[in-house]
Amino acid sequence: MVQNVEQAESPSKKRAILNRSFNKFLTVFGRVEEMDMVSQTDKEAIHKLETNIAEKKQELNGEAGFTRVPDSQLDNFANYIQQDLEQADTVITISATTLLLIIIILLLI
Repeated sequence: MVQNVEQAESPSKKRAILNRSFNKFLTVFGRVEEMDMVSQTDKEAIHKLETNIAEKKQELNGEAGFTRVPDSQLDNFANYIQQDLEQADTVITISATTLLLIIIILLLI
């Protein structure tokens, strides 16, 4: 996602890439949360990630009281999102099985 955002020619394309990425994550998290085989602990962790992504999407678009990310800051925002997701694994623990489900569904979308 970060590379695609950085390579996009215009702010509107950068914003569209970010929104598509957020929508994919939200769709996958929603699907995995609904699966009976996923433990309650994993569902709670996924819900935290889902809330985090939803807030980032609102910030990107200036919704729910957030100031819209300026066009000139979209590359930095994409990098910030990547770093935030990488660091989330230290706070949020998801079982390997659930993580594999998330990855598989992301690849299929």
